[in-house]
Amino acid sequence: MAIIRYLHLGLTAACNLNCKHCFIKEKESKELSFEKAIAFIDVLEKQGLTHIYYTYGEPLLYHRLFEFSKNIRLKGIYQVLMTNGTQINYEVAQKIAASGINRVMISIDSSIEKKHDMNRGKQGSFGLAVQAIQLLKEQKVNVGIASTITKQNYLELAAIEKLAQENQIQYISFLACREQNRIACPLEKEYIDFVLNSIIENRQYAFHDLRLIPYIKSWYKNNRITERQCAAAISANSCCANQTLTLAPNGDIFTCDLIDHTPIGNVYNIDLNDFALSDLLRKTNMKGCSIV
Repeated sequence: MAIIRYLHLGLTAACNLNCKHCFIKEKESKELSFEKAIAFIDVLEKQGLTHIYYTYGEPLLYHRLFEFSKNIRLKGIYQVLMTNGTQINYEVAQKIAASGINRVMISIDSSIEKKHDMNRGKQGSFGLAVQAIQLLKEQKVNVGIASTITKQNYLELAAIEKLAQENQIQYISFLACREQNRIACPLEKEYIDFVLNSIIENRQYAFHDLRLIPYIKSWYKNNRITERQCAAAISANSCCANQTLTLAPNGDIFTCDLIDHTPIGNVYNIDLNDFALSDLLRKTNMKGCSIV
């Protein structure tokens, strides 16, 4: 039986920013049916679903987000909210704290305000993101930073790390940027050294970069990291496409939302009362991916 552990869920395509690295083509205010999304999750729950990541557009623009997350909380599924932080004020932070969302990842791409704002396409977005971190921490919400690594900021990882430490943030997700189905982040010495040091120091960082696996194995072979550190780092940087689905705001279902390929189905065209996930997954086509 197919096991799906992770769902990247796009409740809305709407977004108030215009990020340069964004790979979402459809940005109009399309919203996914609340009922269809819940029904699809009910099916996936039986297939082993453990984590939901609210992503795509800006999830906080979905008008029923907190109603949705409270429903998911009853199922015991771990919920991660990926947000640019600009919509979070004191009232919204309180709602997030009461919603059942387990972790909030605030997007920050540079420790330099001007550079972050330029990348996000809106002046003031950096200040709002940092403010969101503080508001959420005041509400005892588990907060992390999500940083997309590009050709423009791959030398700034240590500065982003320092910003996180200044805000008492331990978990950082460094996502190597994708362009045309390839990882576009330069594989330079500074980047590789930062990864190695983060493993040695047991930092709670993720890089989502399969290109790092040969380096990780080499570091273990040369006794620079322990067996436990090696195993954890390889797991964190391996492809999870065989355990992951993406549900887009228009209902399209993908095994990966980081490559440009044909959806394997659409939630509006599937009879969820007679749904065979294994049949759907047989339609998977990863030929567009140059990474795996």
